[in-house]
Amino acid sequence: MIEAVSKDKCLREILALFPDLVAHRHDIHQHPDCGFETQRTIGKIKEFLEKHNVSPKDMDDASCPGSLFVEIKGNLPGKTIGFRADIDVNFQRFSTPYPEVA
Repeated sequence: MIEAVSKDKCLREILALFPDLVAHRHDIHQHPDCGFETQRTIGKIKEFLEKHNVSPKDMDDASCPGSLFVEIKGNLPGKTIGFRADIDVNFQRFSTPYPEVA
């Protein structure tokens, strides 16, 4: 089982990013992109990464339409971690017995 990490154990750098990440999340959710039409979302992600010192040359939005590949190079030896996230909205209507979820 994975144990939750409390704020007092997080790196200060990560905590410092929290307000910026929240604002970024709110912006993307207020302006959702659909399907492969993700130019705005990709632009916002690239803008965020550049603001945090990720070089544009380490970002690729041309290889696969609607996607953004980013290589973030660390300065420590060790394993590499890969992340994947959907960046488009999926407008689906579904029924649920819980009105607050629908």
